[in-house]
Amino acid sequence: MTWSSATKNEKGISLIEIMIASQIIIIVVGLLSLAYAFLLGEWQGTRDEEKILLYEREFLRYFSADVEVASSARHSGNYLYLEMLDGTSQRYNYKPSAKRIDRGIDKDGSENYLGRVTAGLVLDDFRYNIYDHGLEIIYRVSGSAERRHYYRFNGL
Repeated sequence: MTWSSATKNEKGISLIEIMIASQIIIIVVGLLSLAYAFLLGEWQGTRDEEKILLYEREFLRYFSADVEVASSARHSGNYLYLEMLDGTSQRYNYKPSAKRIDRGIDKDGSENYLGRVTAGLVLDDFRYNIYDHGLEIIYRVSGSAERRHYYRFNGL
């Protein structure tokens, strides 16, 4: 048996085959980890958007409950007052620097702070138009497009 015939008949894995296989495995694992990181980021972004929408719904629920039992509205400076039939006023104050709205109640000239109605919500802009039978609010949340809602006074 000669040296050349012995090397031709041997079966097994060469060092080059091992190196190529390990490089392929490294590339596949790297791509899978990138895909996982991307999908995890997308999932987290979706959860954040869902949380913002939840806070927005809560704010609109509180705000609409007050508007719908109001008989009229007026504004003074940065304050929006919703006039109730019992003589009280719900006071809303948009604070642009804090990007939030605080709520209070005004009864017989004394004002009481009730709290922040936009907890967890970043209001980039908040405006309103007062009409005879209702109120339109225009707002933007966390860099979103402008949103509009119209509420009718039911306390007339």
